[in-house]
Amino acid sequence: MLLAVAAMLPIALGVDSVIPATDNYLGCFKDSYYRQLPHDLGYDAQMTPAKCHALAAAAGLSFYATQYQSYCFGGNDLATATALNASDGCTLSCAGAPSLRCGGYWANSLYMRGRDRYLGCFVDRADVRALPTLLASLPNMTQAMCSELARARGFSLYGLENRTDCWAGSNLIRATDYGNSTTECNLSCGGNGAFVCGGALALSLYRVNGPSDKYLGCYGDAWPRVLPDELASSDPALTPEKCAALAAAKGYALYGTQFSRYCFGGNDLALAMSLGTSDRCLNTCSGAPGVMCGGSWANSLYLRGRDQCLGCFADSPSAPALPVWLASGAGMSVANCAAVARAAGIPLYGLQNGTQCWGGRDLVRATAPGNVSSSRCSRPCAGDAAFVCGGEGTNSLYRIAAAVPTPKAALTPAATLPSAATLPSAAALTPAAAPTTKAAPAARWAMPPRPPKPLLADGRRRGMRRMLRR
Repeated sequence: MLLAVAAMLPIALGVDSVIPATDNYLGCFKDSYYRQLPHDLGYDAQMTPAKCHALAAAAGLSFYATQYQSYCFGGNDLATATALNASDGCTLSCAGAPSLRCGGYWANSLYMRGRDRYLGCFVDRADVRALPTLLASLPNMTQAMCSELARARGFSLYGLENRTDCWAGSNLIRATDYGNSTTECNLSCGGNGAFVCGGALALSLYRVNGPSDKYLGCYGDAWPRVLPDELASSDPALTPEKCAALAAAKGYALYGTQFSRYCFGGNDLALAMSLGTSDRCLNTCSGAPGVMCGGSWANSLYLRGRDQCLGCFADSPSAPALPVWLASGAGMSVANCAAVARAAGIPLYGLQNGTQCWGGRDLVRATAPGNVSSSRCSRPCAGDAAFVCGGEGTNSLYRIAAAVPTPKAALTPAATLPSAATLPSAAALTPAAAPTTKAAPAARWAMPPRPPKPLLADGRRRGMRRMLRR
């Protein structure tokens, strides 16, 4: 269990090695022979923080660090990662990005794969709070503790103040209205003195990052409901985030907020949009006055972002960025490609030229040909023209954010995977029955173990000398 998460400013990163905006740089920390981050993720003569992030993400690890220019380590225990305390030894540039720092001699440039985004230090007022809801005031307060309290209540923003206080809200304009400060967040967290928890009247402000949900627009509703499952009724504190959590708990891909206090869920996009767009989404959320939550017989409709769209990327005919062909045909859609990738246990997939679905496991390889203008990914999906499926020689690239099952056997050849002919067309989709129990979580996909390194004459593994010489 994570005991604390740093409330520290992310470092400035060069465009040649951008880590996700949700990641936070925690600082420079000492390492030892026994490794504070126990997973050796590799040596790379072109190492960058972004490459190390990709390796940690593929292995399902929450923390990662670069060390000694070219090494990457990962783990899940922040207490262990920071146990040897801060170091001033992160002075070496990254082997693959000289403008960035990649640790030092037994020193880790430590990052957290971000669930929540640190927004900065913002001024608060005692008479009219920037974040109106006090969630807890505890002598052992940490950022991780405040994060979980905010998530449980469905808030999209939270802030730590005065070492011990956790405040929350959902109106970003109000939360930042009194201005930011570079000096007033100067008090350490009551539960972990290494990190900052605001100031006397200053908030270390965070945004709860959901699973990259996409707002689809305002759509009409009727009886029977276009989103068939009522998830919340007359909720006095409804927010889109709370509705998203209710939908996720029941496995729904779609959810809608309605008439300030109602939340509905379903799985059929065609049905959810069948009554067309509406101009009646005029009601603010009961739990977030600055956010719209539908209207009278009108849904503010969202698509749960289980899968994250990474962008439009060039492909290479001679060495495909996504090497596994999964399916192709006239029924292709983003949902169908995702389903085939999940069935094969593949964490990355891309759609190309309207009809093709490709998969892979290596994010560095998938993005190596380069990010290109979104105008080059403009081909409508053959099976669902509402979505884009890449272009000529370009992939609309997605990452499966939820854990995917570990394949029980070696990857099935493409010829035996579901073909486009067996994929349902968008028109053929029917509403899924509302689940009565919460689905068991999928097994976490993990990187395959490396083969053991050969023994040297003195009995040590090859590669250890290089590290020990340091």
